[in-house]
Amino acid sequence: MNTNKTNGQVTLRDVRVSYPNLFEPRAFSPGDREKFSATFLIEKGSENQKVVEDAIRAVARGKWGDNVPNPLKHPLRDGSEKESAGYTADQVFFSANTTKRPVIVNRTAEPVVDGDPEAPYAGCYVNATVSFWAMDSAYGKRVCCELRGVQFVRDGDAFGGGSPAVGFESLDGDKAPAGGGSDVSDLL
Repeated sequence: MNTNKTNGQVTLRDVRVSYPNLFEPRAFSPGDREKFSATFLIEKGSENQKVVEDAIRAVARGKWGDNVPNPLKHPLRDGSEKESAGYTADQVFFSANTTKRPVIVNRTAEPVVDGDPEAPYAGCYVNATVSFWAMDSAYGKRVCCELRGVQFVRDGDAFGGGSPAVGFESLDGDKAPAGGGSDVSDLL
């Protein structure tokens, strides 16, 4: 776990990703600004949870000193609050977003595009770098989270019943590459 106490940046290891909008920004509602985003699921009591909680506390104290709002609004939630595939009571989760495209890489830290075999998908495990920051504006006092980067770590059961890759058998009996078929000329 890497933690930078001065800017709230942390790197989480081997966490599950949900609702990944990593390759194309999307607006939550019509008229909203388009953003890249993802939600990260973390096992309760894990080192990852401790790192997130410590970063939230550090940026809150850095902003408000001894006058941290009570209760402090922040992005970390209990998994039992969400009724969606993959969310359980033994997890916590938080969402992060950004208007700038985050760094998205595979296991060897090479950039990936949507559809690559090691492109992150809902349900896989990733390393994630995020930055927590404190906000004090007309919208209130709270700690928010910016998405910085995501690295594919390993496959997991895809949320929503999909699968990470599809491999078809070619008509000649050879296995075609995952996610695609064989060259059209091979089929004629």
